[in-house]
Amino acid sequence: LPLQKTLTTVSLAAHISAACILDPHQQLIASYPNHQHNQSKYCQPTQQAIEHTQITEQNIVLSQALTTNEQIRGQLILTMDLTPLNIKIRRYTLTALVISLLLGLVACAFLWYWQKTLFSPIRKLTSLIHKATTQQQYQLQESTHYSNTDLRHLADSLNHMLQQAQQQIQRVDDFNQKLARSNQELEEFSYIASHDLKAPLRGLSNYALFLTEDYAQQLDTTANTYLNRIQALCTQMDTLVTSLLHYSRVGNRELAMQPTDLKQLVENTQNLLQEFIHEHHAVIQISDTLPTVLCDESLIAEVFNNLITNGIKYNQTPQKKLEIGRLNDSSQAFYVRDNGIGIAEQHHQKIFQIFQRLHSKDSFSGGSGAGLTIVKKIITRHGGEIWLESVPDEGTTFYFTLNTAPEDDDTA
Repeated sequence: LPLQKTLTTVSLAAHISAACILDPHQQLIASYPNHQHNQSKYCQPTQQAIEHTQITEQNIVLSQALTTNEQIRGQLILTMDLTPLNIKIRRYTLTALVISLLLGLVACAFLWYWQKTLFSPIRKLTSLIHKATTQQQYQLQESTHYSNTDLRHLADSLNHMLQQAQQQIQRVDDFNQKLARSNQELEEFSYIASHDLKAPLRGLSNYALFLTEDYAQQLDTTANTYLNRIQALCTQMDTLVTSLLHYSRVGNRELAMQPTDLKQLVENTQNLLQEFIHEHHAVIQISDTLPTVLCDESLIAEVFNNLITNGIKYNQTPQKKLEIGRLNDSSQAFYVRDNGIGIAEQHHQKIFQIFQRLHSKDSFSGGSGAGLTIVKKIITRHGGEIWLESVPDEGTTFYFTLNTAPEDDDTA
């Protein structure tokens, strides 16, 4: 009876559903609840030594040996009901799921809000910029009715930029139309220069020749001098018109771009000028570093032809030397160097102006004064530049570059 009263105190622990005390023979001495018929349910004896724990889905059974003086006097069995704990766990789990669902809904609502107010407008603006930059659709404009102030300002700025771009495109289109008309007029002028102007010049020159041949004996010396002068002026005028016509054609013809071996091109040009080179006792050294470049072969051949001819013609040394090469192994810059008369620094820009000569027409075998102008036009049309370094009485080096992606220059 005292053991039964003592055992009944476990009722104060709400989580303990049953308790039993067994004697050394595993016979029930006391139990809680006090139902003898529940012994099989709550007070299963165990053969485990000293301590034992058994866990099921509904209970936890703890078994503890009762000892005095190191002798087992009995066994205490406590049963803990897990049902309240399972209910709490399920409740907490359900609560957590509900909270997670609510948080998920809030997150979805938040993402939808930002998708509508921020991400979607940004994608539209990005698409608009992409179309403007890749498809040149500058007429598209994005709505500025955004709730976000920064986005509204961005859209306003983009609209302003598109308007400005559209206006610039319109100006460029107008300029291109005017340029096309100008080129057409220039083509018409070239036709006039090649036919209507040259024909009268030839007639005037022929009539002067007829007078000289048929009436030379009847004319005095002064008259014959005038006739010879007329023929010389007609020849000079014909040369100028021909040079102007060629300059116009160089500026307007379509470039025939193709890979070209510059070393082979220079050697071919040298062969064409072989008689002229031999006549002037000139020596040309061609570098092996000249590469293959993308260019209009016939026009670049004309560049080398002109620079080689000038290097020999404007040269008073007994042994005329020219060197043609590449500025360095990795560049698209080339040079033609001579040991001629040189060019004063104040004339470095003047020589590229059409019909600008630094010497009289009778000195250094004459010339129209259009050669270097045509050379510059060809280099410019290939997206390059031309410049020179020169020391009077020592020689001149012309440098020029070629761009593999030529920029057509239509301002002929």
